[in-house]
Amino acid sequence: MAQCRRSLPPSLPRRNCKILKNQAVARNDAADFFYDSPFFQGKSVEMKILLVAVLSMSGIGAALAADTNEFERVLPVQYSHMLRDAKFAYDEKRYDDAFRLFQRTACAGDKESQSALGRMYLLGQGVVRDDITGYAWLKVAAEMIFPGYQKIVHQLEEAMTSEQRALADARARQMIDLYGRAATNMSCSQNASRGGYVIDSIVCTPRREGNTMLLKQCANTPLP
Repeated sequence: MAQCRRSLPPSLPRRNCKILKNQAVARNDAADFFYDSPFFQGKSVEMKILLVAVLSMSGIGAALAADTNEFERVLPVQYSHMLRDAKFAYDEKRYDDAFRLFQRTACAGDKESQSALGRMYLLGQGVVRDDITGYAWLKVAAEMIFPGYQKIVHQLEEAMTSEQRALADARARQMIDLYGRAATNMSCSQNASRGGYVIDSIVCTPRREGNTMLLKQCANTPLP
């Protein structure tokens, strides 16, 4: 770090050394940064090992950047409006609109939207009734421990035949791989919406990138 600091112009604060290196990694040009600075000019083994490590990090950064193509960037207020508009549409019995809106935020990883979408599939609201897909969405929502989610999943499982259960579990695993917490990078927590001690909702927050939120998009290819 000391050599890196010495490579910076005197007009720049020393803390910029770390910032510049991070930016170099993010732009996938870490090699240029090191080759152009005295930091790499030394022939020590330690420096060469460090360069290899940074280049590896650059590869990982590029892979992560590619993964973000599956995500849509929206402002926090836009995400809030998506959730609000879906609930309003459902309450007003505009089921076609509600299904489309809930589907968008369900793919993004919001647990309440996943639960709502699952129930709409079960009831045929805004979509052709599909008990297996409805169960699968409810199973994704039930990643979060919340009595309402686990209760309906358990009731559906008790009503299934062994053949139906095998099909439903396979579909649920596919959906979790696509829209579970690990796939969507969604952070969810239990919440007492009325300010008391009774947990009555699940609040999910998408991963932030600067001033925007990253929302996982619905897969283009429908599940079999």
